[in-house]
Amino acid sequence: MKMNKKIYICLPLLGAALAGCESDANMPEPASNPAVLKIKAPTLTSEDSGNSELPSQLDIYEFEGEQFYRSQSVSTDEESVDITIKGDTKVFAVAGVTISGVTQSTTLEEFMAKTIDSPNGANSAPMFYAGVSELTNGDESMTLELQRGVARIDVACQDSRIVIKEIIVDNAPAQSFIVPCEAPLQEVETVTYKYSVGDDFDGTIEQAFTIFESANPVTVRVKGTFDGDLMNIVREIPSISRNKVYTLGVTGGSHLDSSISIADWQDGDNVEGLLALGENAINLEQSVIPEGVKINTADNAISFPHTGVKDMKLVFVTKAPVKLGSILGENPALTIAALEPEKTEDGYSSSFLINVTPQPKCAEGYDVTLVFNSTTNFFLNMDVEASPYQIPTVKIAGHEWMCFNATSNDVDNQLYLPDGMTVDEMYNEHFVDCLGMYFQYGKENPFSPWTSNDPAQFADQTRDIPWKTVGRMPMPKGYHVPSLNEWKDLIPNNTTIPASYMTPSGDSIKATVVTLPGTLITPSEATNARNFKMRYVLFESVFTGAKLYLPIMGVKANNKDEVPGMKGYNYDVRTSYWAAEERYIWLIDYKILEGDVEGALLQQNRWNADGFLPVRGIKD
Repeated sequence: MKMNKKIYICLPLLGAALAGCESDANMPEPASNPAVLKIKAPTLTSEDSGNSELPSQLDIYEFEGEQFYRSQSVSTDEESVDITIKGDTKVFAVAGVTISGVTQSTTLEEFMAKTIDSPNGANSAPMFYAGVSELTNGDESMTLELQRGVARIDVACQDSRIVIKEIIVDNAPAQSFIVPCEAPLQEVETVTYKYSVGDDFDGTIEQAFTIFESANPVTVRVKGTFDGDLMNIVREIPSISRNKVYTLGVTGGSHLDSSISIADWQDGDNVEGLLALGENAINLEQSVIPEGVKINTADNAISFPHTGVKDMKLVFVTKAPVKLGSILGENPALTIAALEPEKTEDGYSSSFLINVTPQPKCAEGYDVTLVFNSTTNFFLNMDVEASPYQIPTVKIAGHEWMCFNATSNDVDNQLYLPDGMTVDEMYNEHFVDCLGMYFQYGKENPFSPWTSNDPAQFADQTRDIPWKTVGRMPMPKGYHVPSLNEWKDLIPNNTTIPASYMTPSGDSIKATVVTLPGTLITPSEATNARNFKMRYVLFESVFTGAKLYLPIMGVKANNKDEVPGMKGYNYDVRTSYWAAEERYIWLIDYKILEGDVEGALLQQNRWNADGFLPVRGIKD
């Protein structure tokens, strides 16, 4: 026979106990040995003030096995209350939301499937609280930790050059389970939240949003300006857990950067046993820190150089052991291994071995967040520097274009800017080095414009139609051959330049033809091409000053082995660039216009798929 228990509900973190429950006349008399139900709840301030953010009513639901047993409502305003809880029950506490439709026939599975919605048009998820615990028959006490059912997103920025105007959260869940479950809702509609930042922004926005837990990535966008230029920072949070604080840090330095930190959402007194990563948690004397690694204990952050690190040892000295809970943004290039914690006079010494693989060319920087002890606010942000060898690109007319023609899909073969050299200087001082290679449509192997190789060597290549498969394009992963529409985003069909026009993306473009002084100086194999001019079409954004150069560098037929430009190939007066659609090209015909003005006609056209043309890539 199961025994009833008399439960005294106390709120040690509220500074007040609960009162005002209704008794159930049909229930058996409580046992003479009461059990104590301790509820740990969030507070706005310390225990001494007794100031709580908790709503005035707390609903308690009891389940015996898989079946609903009873619900009770109590007030958080009074000092104490006696309520009856049956032994061997699972107890849920909920505040801030009403759970409807709970009857004597409600099963535990049905109850745990109850959800809360984000109101239409809201810019945050509604705040509510929930907790669960189990009372075993014979226990004299149980503890139920009441937590917020939402997470919080903050923004921190202390760089005066950065002005934040708007913060947007995309793919925020529109629903959530009310009571804590093993995993968030897997398939749920999403909403977008927006936060407009006023002129009084002081660098920190606390609780810009409250958001439901999510098993799927959530994107945070920050819009504004950096040194007067438009800024649009996009950061992805892999998943959201309830009762956590996700802080988006925005920094300037030599370039814009961002990071995500994660902490438990706690106010007032901490629950006993939680760890906090303070300035003294990382023991630098015991740690082995390779050269180039930067540690910021105040921000819980470590920065690694692009050259990587080997056998770095990171040691924490804390009152309790530090154990790795989860890894956000996990990357196989960064590995961490935990050593067995050692007991010390002051607590524990916990060590971790970290290895970071050197960044290959073109690799972007990445961030990894380590969450320790799973449910605490003990976390560490680690960022790895981007490779200094990045393919030069320019943002113009709504797309990010490669600054130079394609060479191959091997990152080692790309044209990287020498230290201190600008794109403009490369075209004007080293024109021949900017031209790239020629390609047949849909094939990735290049043909050099400065050799007389037999085109038959390319006959057995597999052709990609349309030209979009990774590995079949003559450029590294992350870039693609422009479609006809993407070409038209840059320049309208049948446009004679010089010209000024607005693009579909709203960019204002000025297009001209430039002929450099002197004649083309080519590699020794192409001495017969020395007499040609060096020309390019220049597209310049009136708004941003961004420049895109398209060299006029001839075409090559599929049945000739001469160097381009010979025997009618018109090296400096005609060229074409492949489009992704089969055999389509963007043709440039050089012209002398009225008044001896240099110009060109740019138009959509077609070309033999086995002919050889240059390719210019766009970032995916």
